[in-house]
Amino acid sequence: MPFNGTGMFVRVRNWVADSAAGIKIRADYHDIEDDGFADGLSQCIVRDGQTTVTNNIPMNGKRIVAMQDPLDPQDAATKTYADTKVSDTGDTMTGDLAIKKTAPTLTLNGIPANSNRIVSQKNDLNRWIMDLGDTLPESGSNAGSNFRLGSYNDSGAAITNALMGTRSTGLLTVAGDPVNALGVATKQYTDTNLALKVNRAGDTITGPLTVNGELTAVTNYIRFVTPGSGGYLQWLGGSTYSVGGSTVWHSSNLTPIINARLAYAADGQPGNGSMNEPYGGGVITGLSGASVTINAVGYLVVVGARWRYLQLQTPGATRLLFASSKPVDTCATCAFDTPACPAGHAIAPQGTTYVRLPLTLSDGSLAEVTSLLLFFN
Repeated sequence: MPFNGTGMFVRVRNWVADSAAGIKIRADYHDIEDDGFADGLSQCIVRDGQTTVTNNIPMNGKRIVAMQDPLDPQDAATKTYADTKVSDTGDTMTGDLAIKKTAPTLTLNGIPANSNRIVSQKNDLNRWIMDLGDTLPESGSNAGSNFRLGSYNDSGAAITNALMGTRSTGLLTVAGDPVNALGVATKQYTDTNLALKVNRAGDTITGPLTVNGELTAVTNYIRFVTPGSGGYLQWLGGSTYSVGGSTVWHSSNLTPIINARLAYAADGQPGNGSMNEPYGGGVITGLSGASVTINAVGYLVVVGARWRYLQLQTPGATRLLFASSKPVDTCATCAFDTPACPAGHAIAPQGTTYVRLPLTLSDGSLAEVTSLLLFFN
């Protein structure tokens, strides 16, 4: 072999020694020496790129200089090219970093009692610092390594911890009670101002309440006092409502009115020495009197009166009388209660109870009745 294994070329013949020994130049000796040269040159790297390196080349601390930047993945990298990459021991980037994969993950793997920190700066001065695990030691029971979001002033000094999170409970706290309208309300703030707020679970409002939108009662009633009282308004479906358990009649559910009249209620006598109103809400349509002479002076004394009530009829023979409740007889044909059917039909006792409440008209004209609000007990 022309090389001795350490990179040194070894010749086979020594022509000076042969000459001193009286050995003449021989062709076979010369061929052996030339073959050694040829073998040695074949182990060298040719500068035009003809040679393929077959083993590692120890550079003995020397440099390969004046290289081109790499193009293919397995090309040697120059210092210029390597300086554009982020060092895994820590570095400063001048461009954006995007992680593009199916499930991107950014992992901060630190040592307990040290912060896993993300820092936001302006002109090399801190503005916000987020600790995803602060310096509080992990002493067991999930303690330590809590969350912190801190704010910093214009000089880069800490102002406050705007948001804190306890790892063991997952609960968050903020720096203080809210000041602006859209500030985060703390439990402390809510409890302190509870007397000024309405509790969603139920509360009493002592002042006026203005609703600029819809007021929705999920259970279909609005309670002003207690259930069953006069202050209890309930929706019964459609356009029907009740107050205190009594149906509210109005122009939407009391139409059309197909007949109306003043119906006979009863005849009676006025009270003697006291106010007597035997049929509340009825109107007196007739009087009967008697002539008496007192101290030679003639007087007409009222001895009897006839009461009538406003009676309305709607389709389905609904009768509405405005007076106190009492059983009356009804014409089975006309479905119109009366002491004597105007059509001459026979009156059959029906035992029907009609609800009667007061109604007063200013001049007795039905033309003025455009909307009725009737409360039924």
